[in-house]
Amino acid sequence: MNQSPQIASASTSVNADVPQLSLGVDTEKAEQLGFVSIEIFCRSGCIYRVYVQGEANVRDEPDDIAWLSLLNAGSETVPLAEFVEVPFATSAKSIPHFDLCRSVVVIARASPGVSAGQAQAAITAMIEEALPAGYDVGWTGAFYQ
Repeated sequence: MNQSPQIASASTSVNADVPQLSLGVDTEKAEQLGFVSIEIFCRSGCIYRVYVQGEANVRDEPDDIAWLSLLNAGSETVPLAEFVEVPFATSAKSIPHFDLCRSVVVIARASPGVSAGQAQAAITAMIEEALPAGYDVGWTGAFYQ
C-alpha cells in the first residue's frame, strides 16, 4: 500500500514471521497403534488446548515430545513420536478479530490532496487484487461512519 500514490503511509502490527511449533497428528497411524479415535485432541467437533506439564529439563527442545507417552485402548504405553510430528512454522504472534472473524488491522493515511473516499477505494482495490476469493474488507472509525 505504501507504493500507492493515493496512500501516504500504511502500517500494521501483524508480523507473520514469529517462529512457532505446530503439532501434526497422523490419525491413521494413531488408530493403527490402538487409539480408538483422535478424541485426545478433538471431541464433538471442538478442538481443545492440551497442556503437557513436566520439569523444564525434559521439555526444553521440540524433540522432547518423543519422550511423552499415552495409553492406548489396550492399556499399552505408546510414545507420541510414533504418530506425532512437531515441525517448525511461522505465524502471527496474535491474530485480532473483527466481527468475530480473524482479521488484520491496517492503519492508513491518505496522501495530500487525496480524499478519504479515494483512499478507501484504492485500499479496497489493492486488497481485492492481492487476496484470494472469500476475504472481505471491513471498516471502522471515520471510514465506517
